Amino acid sequence: ALLVALIKGSGADILSSQSSQVGSEDEMNVMFVGSYRDNEVDDAHPLARVLCDFASDKTVDVTNIPLLRFTLETLNEMLSDSLLMPIRRVRSLSEIVMQKTDG
Repeated sequence: ALLVALIKGSGADILSSQSSQVGSEDEMNVMFVGSYRDNEVDDAHPLARVLCDFASDKTVDVTNIPLLRFTLETLNEMLSDSLLMPIRRVRSLSEIVMQKTDG
């Protein structure tokens, strides 16, 4: 099985219910791919608790890949590729996204 989740708001509650099934006697293969801003998730956040549970479970392999903020150029290229538009056409959108998300 492949599980791809975007966690926003109460999404950690859904993940928490899934985590109770991880490590059960029935063999289950799950790939969880998620992203979050570490400055918005403190130790008391439900997602942090679930990730801690996963990390302490010997039957679960956890890989964290920290990412730096996007540069305007990188964001512009990514949006250009995603929207199938020339880089020059998405520049203003890239600037808005950069302003709203801080990269």
